[in-house]
Amino acid sequence: MLELASGKVARIAVGAPELRAQLGTEATIPTEALVVRITDARARYLAGASSSDLAAGLAKGDRDVPGWVESVTGLIESAATYRTPAVPRDRFWAVLEDPTQPESARAGAAVALRVRLDDGERSRLRVATAACASKELSGALEAVEQDDDEGLERALRSLRA
Repeated sequence: MLELASGKVARIAVGAPELRAQLGTEATIPTEALVVRITDARARYLAGASSSDLAAGLAKGDRDVPGWVESVTGLIESAATYRTPAVPRDRFWAVLEDPTQPESARAGAAVALRVRLDDGERSRLRVATAACASKELSGALEAVEQDDDEGLERALRSLRA
């Protein structure tokens, strides 16, 4: 039995046809096909949204700087639930290091990662900062790396949405 997001319960029988008939299921699927579907769904669940979807959530948009910072920090701090996977830190790094993403999305990723930067990640952030063509983004990344709250707020205000 699978409980769907809608609340509906789907009963799916696998195995012998007699068992399927006895259970009166809504669907019958060969065992191999069910395993493939579950494996594919699990992979999509673990992968979460695409980097572009994450970047859209990390970008400043219409939010004020304090609201934006709080929002993106919440993305990385939120734990996985039954229906919502936690976003792996690597996905934030993928946005931060992708020069095709908007500046505010890249800065948002850095702000989210700021919560728990270890020495290796600080070094990785320095490399990303050095590779920035934008002086404004570079300033924001540098403020994250140095844990400079005032400098970060100034730098975030200067970014293009």
